[in-house]
Amino acid sequence: MLCNKFDAILFGNGMTINLIQQIKPYVKKEKLYLFDIDEFLKRFMSNNISPREEKRIFKIFYGKKSLDNLNNFEKLKYKLSRFYSNNNSNIEKILGRDIFAGADYNIGLIKSLFPALYNIWFDELYNYITYSGLDEHIEFFYNSVSSILLNNDNIYTTNFDYLADSYINIKHIHGKFIKNLSKYADIYLCPKNEHEFYFKCVWGWNGIGKLSTIDELRKFNNINKYFDFSFFYENVKIDNLLLYGLGFQRSGYMTEEFLRKYPKRRKEQLEGTIVDEHVIIRIKGLQNLKQLKNVFISYYSEEEKEYFQLLGEYYGIKNFQLIHANEFNFSIEG
Repeated sequence: MLCNKFDAILFGNGMTINLIQQIKPYVKKEKLYLFDIDEFLKRFMSNNISPREEKRIFKIFYGKKSLDNLNNFEKLKYKLSRFYSNNNSNIEKILGRDIFAGADYNIGLIKSLFPALYNIWFDELYNYITYSGLDEHIEFFYNSVSSILLNNDNIYTTNFDYLADSYINIKHIHGKFIKNLSKYADIYLCPKNEHEFYFKCVWGWNGIGKLSTIDELRKFNNINKYFDFSFFYENVKIDNLLLYGLGFQRSGYMTEEFLRKYPKRRKEQLEGTIVDEHVIIRIKGLQNLKQLKNVFISYYSEEEKEYFQLLGEYYGIKNFQLIHANEFNFSIEG
């Protein structure tokens, strides 16, 4: 275990996946579907979740029960199942693939649905964990995360989930879910234009687009209630930054067919091809300003290691080191 080595950490979905995998052995078999959003949504579409969960989802989307609303609810399930016939919940990558090429589903509907569906799923997961008395394991886990830090002032995440929020002082650089979401409108911040809204979480299919959204959101009053953009804009000074559980996945339009047509986009021209590229750009900017010395990146596989090596070299990240995720013994056991 690497203790007291880092003065900042920025973690992504890999951290939550690690935690969930460790908790699963303590979960009743019939409730394991709550620990996988795809399984949860598939069961929802096939009317195979609990009556309470079904009732809650209906109320969030439609409010009062009526014949029209019940019919619309079934239509929603059908349209979602049509999307799921060839896709999954990796919505940022999928939208990147289909935004230009077109799709056999309603892209606008899916874009508007998934922020709420993710929020609903996570609420159900979190409430089950706390109801089952498993929250102690979460506390142990995030205590082990904070043990590698010299202080707890610089803990950042791209995640929307609030698993860590009760135990460490965490900064959600992309916003976070609404706890116990009660109505669909609550996921919206304000209108963006005649047809779109800003969400209380930053979604997007590439990093440049996300950074543009963040720049726009900064103009609104009381934005700090929903987001913490300090990593991007404040006078951050870090000696040793750990990036953990961040995949830096390529945008969905980077298909093999696309790469055969534009081979330089595979390794030689990466700009605009990475979902969270804005994070890499900020890291490079901090180093240029001499406000960040060393960068440590965790990886899970040799393929990921090779990819992160490519990213570091391509974007000119100085003093970066790759560390296998097994070196970090983040554990739910105290």
